[in-house]
Amino acid sequence: MGDSLQQAAGSNLSFGVAIVALVLFVFGTVLGEHLAESWGYKLVTRRDYLLANIAWFMAGVVLSSLVWVTGWTTLAAFSFGMIAGGMAGFKIAFGESVGPWKFVDQLFNTNKRHVAAAQDHQSVARREARRKWKEGKGPEPELMSVQQPAHSDSKTSKESKKG
Repeated sequence: MGDSLQQAAGSNLSFGVAIVALVLFVFGTVLGEHLAESWGYKLVTRRDYLLANIAWFMAGVVLSSLVWVTGWTTLAAFSFGMIAGGMAGFKIAFGESVGPWKFVDQLFNTNKRHVAAAQDHQSVARREARRKWKEGKGPEPELMSVQQPAHSDSKTSKESKKG
């Protein structure tokens, strides 16, 4: 009788651990995607994108190693989620398929802005200016004009004199 009770408790415990691992995987995926997406907007070239993915993967390997050294294997789901979410976040922020999915961009002629920027002879200067602005070292772009045109003032004053 004790054996069946112990088996039932063990199966419930392992089911609970599986649920916790699944929740940690989802949390790691969401957190990794958010962090990588916020850092990924600074990526300008494919080389930057590739180096960021390699660095993220290596950091994930170090995190996984720490989890396995401590013996808390349930946290392994968190580290795997961080790796997967981070790579997805870099892809979302970069906005272009790189690697094996590149043929999709070529087939549907998407991401025309990246292709045009790569073929432009001033692309290096433009990328450097964008990188400086993203790092906060360059001038802030003017997003909207706050000045009124001169001819609109004279037009409104003439209309007010007539009325």
